[in-house]
Amino acid sequence: MNTNTHVTATRTTPALSWRNVTLGVAMLGATALSSPVFAQSAPAGDAATIEHLSNELHSLQAQIDALRVQQAQTQHQVTVVTTKVATAPVTAPTSGMQTAAASTAAPVPGTAGASVHLGGVKITPGGFIEAAEIYRSRNETTDIGSSFGGVPLPNTSNYRTSEFRSSAHQSRLSLLAQGDYDNNLKLAAYYESDFISAAPTANSNESNSYNLRLRLAYATADYRPTGTHLLFGQGWSLLALNAKGITPHTEIQPAGIDAQYVVGYSWARQMQIRVVQDITPWAHIGFSVEEPQAVYAGTDPSGTIVNNPGTPQLNPLTTYSTDVAPDLIAKFAMDPGWGHYEVFGLARWFHDQTGLTTGTTGKGGNNTVTAGGVGGSAILPLVPNMVDFQISAMYGDGIGRYGSGGLADATVNAAGQPNPVREIQALAGLVAHPTAQLDLYAYAGIEQAARTAVSVVGANDYGYGNGALNNAGCWAIGGTCQAQTSSLRELTGGGWYKFYKGRYGMAEFGVQDEFITRNTFGARGGAPNTNMNVVMTSFRYYPF
Repeated sequence: MNTNTHVTATRTTPALSWRNVTLGVAMLGATALSSPVFAQSAPAGDAATIEHLSNELHSLQAQIDALRVQQAQTQHQVTVVTTKVATAPVTAPTSGMQTAAASTAAPVPGTAGASVHLGGVKITPGGFIEAAEIYRSRNETTDIGSSFGGVPLPNTSNYRTSEFRSSAHQSRLSLLAQGDYDNNLKLAAYYESDFISAAPTANSNESNSYNLRLRLAYATADYRPTGTHLLFGQGWSLLALNAKGITPHTEIQPAGIDAQYVVGYSWARQMQIRVVQDITPWAHIGFSVEEPQAVYAGTDPSGTIVNNPGTPQLNPLTTYSTDVAPDLIAKFAMDPGWGHYEVFGLARWFHDQTGLTTGTTGKGGNNTVTAGGVGGSAILPLVPNMVDFQISAMYGDGIGRYGSGGLADATVNAAGQPNPVREIQALAGLVAHPTAQLDLYAYAGIEQAARTAVSVVGANDYGYGNGALNNAGCWAIGGTCQAQTSSLRELTGGGWYKFYKGRYGMAEFGVQDEFITRNTFGARGGAPNTNMNVVMTSFRYYPF
């Protein structure tokens, strides 16, 4: 949506322009030269008349020079005003819903005034510097992103000790380049990174040399006549919530400090090829082909291969699933005038190889299973420009990795075949914007997995939520505890105070308190649970 800015430049000048004065002087000179005074030798008595005319000419010339200076000054003022209008930030009009919901997020790239032009391309830098303090009631030995599914159980010493950390690793860098190929086609590219990454040599002993990581890197093309939009590269998954339409840079993340967001929030950042079509100005449909990855958990039959360690081009300290097809996501979004609404569907394929036990011969079998889920979300402006209610939910088989809690996508059955885990993810929140400087928020989220296990007579039990596991030692230090997570719950509240906003950017202070509960499936010895309280503070400075 374009915002047209009208500027009227008012200037006060004499009614007679310098060009008219020049013409008048020329006519006066021609008349004087053709008069009898100049037609013949002037008598001595007419010397006073000649001197008078000469003085008139000098006076008129002085007026001409003064008008030229005044015109130059006026033209300079008009140029300054025009330049300011051309470089002023252009922000699409927003509804009350968007204002309150998006006010707690980072400034939208491309709307700041700090931009430069290289040819026909507008380049806008962005990002922030953060100084964060983190307290956890139980020790996870982690950074600004909490491990919701890794809250320690009572059989570990970490359950009985707290954790305090300071971190600047969420400090962010971004760059947006955009321009018009012609009147019909707009092109853009966006890059974003932070420092929440640790090479094997990284430590906090002295230099704190943590490395840059890729968050987002994608290009977009918008074809105006048909309302068709293309995105390719690493971006927010299509199923992530938008504030309006299905538009990049309008994705809404929970407003807190924790880099893992909130339990129940469905999202991913991954490589994708996306096409969005505007049906009407307020209704849009999108389709995305996205990078696959599967998280397996539970007890597997011997020899089943579901993943492999990464090579040096990936991460050799973790494992990667054996995938055969991308994840497919379709989404419909609308903004009918009150609120924003979305529905989406996800299709996935899980693949493994049924291996062979030691000493056998022959080939294993390949197995592929289809899974997926459906979801929806809404942002409702309960009090326009002041309070929004946000709700989202996703339900299906094999959707675990799309939740902040990171529960399992799948397990393996007794035959060695992938067995997707059924799960629900849900999040509800209130975002309030009582003043221009203050934002308040509160969220409640849940991620719950179903027991996906099988019992085989005369053999081992397999799957996720296996009731034959030993949980008897989960309450004693060093005890045997094979508990598997069944659900995660979180309550979070906090706020941001923008204490400076001006020509040098924006600075804000935030505080957040979150309480996480982790429950496990019942097995031999019981069903242990645990919880953790996390308090975070953050100073952020946005220079652009």
